[in-house]
Amino acid sequence: MSARIRRFGAFGSGSSRGKAAGAVIACGVMLFTACGGSVTGGEATDAPSAIVRGDTLGRDWESTYPLVDASAGQVVVTWDKQIEEDPTESVVGYEVQISSGITGPWTGAGTGCARSETKSSTRQKCIATGLADGTYFFNVAAVRQPVVNKDKTGNFSRDTKTGNFSAGSPPAIVLSPPGIPATPTVVVGDSKVSVTVTAGTATDGTLGGVPASFTVTPTPATTPPMTCTAPGPSGSCDVTGLKDSTAYTFTATATNASSPVPSLPSAASSTAQWVTVSGTPTTAVVGETISLTTTGGSSTPTVSFTVTPTAYCKVTDTSLTSTRATGATCTVTANQGAHKSTATFPFTARVNHTVTFNSNGGYAEDRMRMDPQVEKSFTPLTASVFLSGGRNFAGWATTATGPVVYADKSVYPFTVDADLYAVYSCPGTARPIFISTVVRSGKDSARVDFSAPAPDQIAEEWDSFTASTTAGGQSATLGKSRMKTGGSDESIYVYGLQRHTGYSFTVTGMNAAGCDHTSRSVHVDKFD
Repeated sequence: MSARIRRFGAFGSGSSRGKAAGAVIACGVMLFTACGGSVTGGEATDAPSAIVRGDTLGRDWESTYPLVDASAGQVVVTWDKQIEEDPTESVVGYEVQISSGITGPWTGAGTGCARSETKSSTRQKCIATGLADGTYFFNVAAVRQPVVNKDKTGNFSRDTKTGNFSAGSPPAIVLSPPGIPATPTVVVGDSKVSVTVTAGTATDGTLGGVPASFTVTPTPATTPPMTCTAPGPSGSCDVTGLKDSTAYTFTATATNASSPVPSLPSAASSTAQWVTVSGTPTTAVVGETISLTTTGGSSTPTVSFTVTPTAYCKVTDTSLTSTRATGATCTVTANQGAHKSTATFPFTARVNHTVTFNSNGGYAEDRMRMDPQVEKSFTPLTASVFLSGGRNFAGWATTATGPVVYADKSVYPFTVDADLYAVYSCPGTARPIFISTVVRSGKDSARVDFSAPAPDQIAEEWDSFTASTTAGGQSATLGKSRMKTGGSDESIYVYGLQRHTGYSFTVTGMNAAGCDHTSRSVHVDKFD
């Protein structure tokens, strides 16, 4: 990026020897800028804004007063070529010196301004590079060479000599441009957003020049543009004039004395906005409730809601309802201090919807049916009449294999046509199975006589019975194909019993619904 240009002029003098008095006056005025020396016979130059100083012989001419143009890491030094009046000498170059103070010490300016790089021309310039941030001064002297110089042996000499150095230049401030600022932080306040910015780190890991200020800009852009300036190297400023219900992010650019063009913008801040109202669901059926929420804004003052029209729209705390049977659109306003945010919420009119009940494998489905239920508002479901032998009705699912979503006779919205499927569960209390006798039937077996309730409309047929012992783990199962009475009066033979051993017997029945029922235990001390 370009830098702030620091150019300075000095007092001028004429081009003839007769104007030396003017040079004396100029030098006298510039004493406080290290002009120094005396002017009694020096040669002036034709360049304006130049200070001329020479010796009494008018030969050791001082070069013109240099001008400087500083930017990041370098300084451009310019001066006018000295006018020659001695035909025996010519200027073949210039010596440029640099110092961090107006009074020195002075050293060779080095890279960019070495003698080999300061060729003679009408307008002289060199660029001192590789400079660290700081303040610098420059002076310059002409390097002269005799036109012809024949020594005692008749050989010609081309030795050069350096004239008097000029006064020091005005200060040249080298200042690196600032790096990209760090991501700004934001705080939403009443009628403003406070943005805090700090200096960033350059991409090479080094800190850029110290920022003098930051300019903060919101996105989306505002008309007219709303910006604020934070003083560097870190600071805060307030952006005002932003719109309610608009989410803004903020970026910052940095400038300093060498950077009339700002740095690249920072990353965008987090979102900032004043309170915004929203609702769930965004569209509802008349009679339903929309839950109102807010985002953004500060924690104070407290947000309140108002609604229009009030004839059929109502807000209670954070709940929005509509009583208009044919549907309506309610406009809600969230109020927080001086800020307001509005949102509209449509309510659709109620229409008839049908719920069809599916017994989902219930008992005697051909004799037990439920007519579809037609409603257009939140209404309790028709009481279930479905039964499944040995199981209880547990509720309604929205799919044939799904879990219970609606309990029996619970309120259903009737917002769409739907099928509901009966869900069953085994009863919590076992149906009684009674062991009547346990008798020895062989040297290692016993007959277990028992009875179970006969099937009826509340109990499906028995699929199996299993007699088990608690000692030894013997068991035997009577399947449905071997039952004589369907469970009302049956016997099971259990084998593998040991003599002189006591056993406890139970009978467990399993019905077609998958529900099991177990009898009380009957103990036999031992089989002799």
